[in-house]
Amino acid sequence: EDQADFTSTILKPNGAGYTHIWSADVDSLIGGQVTANFGSQLSAVLQVIVEQNYDNSYQPHVEWANVQYQLTPNFSVRAGRTVLPTFLLSDTRKVAYTYPWVRPPVEVYRLVPVTNIDGVDTRYRLHAGGIMNSVQANYGSANIKLPGGATIKGKQAWSLSYTAEYHDAILHLAYQSARVTLESDSVKPLFDGFRQFGPAGIALADKYNLDSKPFHALTVGVAYNPGQWFVMTEWGHTESSFLYGSGTGWYVSGGYRLGKFTPYLTYARATTDNLSDPGLNLSTIPPSLAGTAAGLNAGLNLLLSTKVAQHT
Repeated sequence: EDQADFTSTILKPNGAGYTHIWSADVDSLIGGQVTANFGSQLSAVLQVIVEQNYDNSYQPHVEWANVQYQLTPNFSVRAGRTVLPTFLLSDTRKVAYTYPWVRPPVEVYRLVPVTNIDGVDTRYRLHAGGIMNSVQANYGSANIKLPGGATIKGKQAWSLSYTAEYHDAILHLAYQSARVTLESDSVKPLFDGFRQFGPAGIALADKYNLDSKPFHALTVGVAYNPGQWFVMTEWGHTESSFLYGSGTGWYVSGGYRLGKFTPYLTYARATTDNLSDPGLNLSTIPPSLAGTAAGLNAGLNLLLSTKVAQHT
């Protein structure tokens, strides 16, 4: 595709297609993990990843860094930077060898591109009736750097997830909530401009401005993997009252293992709400200001058009 880049996440500034005919940046990654045990109850983990960053650099970053205390054989508490358990593959999202595809379907995994959270994490496990049940809760904050220099800050972020494993089947449910703020030198002037046009402009700025707005995500995943073959599906939905609106993604995938070769078939789809907005009513604006208002409307619709709606 010579008119657009394919990237594995919205956090990467470029990829294969428009910027480069082909690109190794899309999936290339190297990482290391160290675990230290201090007796039977206290342990610590550090995971460092090197991959293409938002600014096109390969500066290493800390993916996990936490201390865990095992209060009982089934109940543990962690503090520091831990995994955000959004999807079936969140625990190994950075370890491509563990999943059957080149990359997880972007239609689903782009819904929540955040992979970790800084705060407190608790996990409780219970084995009952042949089912291994695991409940995990997180609370903390997360900051994400976006291409172009913008930053998304998630405060008062919490998540609750449940995983059930029965023989070769696994079920994963997760719900997340946060107050989200976008710090951007390019977006802020747009909304400041809208506010100069009275109540109608203020209403548009308040509707789409990302300043401590609520964000919610719900995900469901099911997989069956007896060894020779696998089938799995995930569905996710996000709700927000700002620029990025609401989005839904899902996929169904299956494959058959022939030694070390696994042919598979996946269908995935992503949908979103409004990709455009009429903006300010130009017919009610003085001619001397109509050009400025039209420019603001065009800027808003350019941002709205970047939301993901696709199928693979």
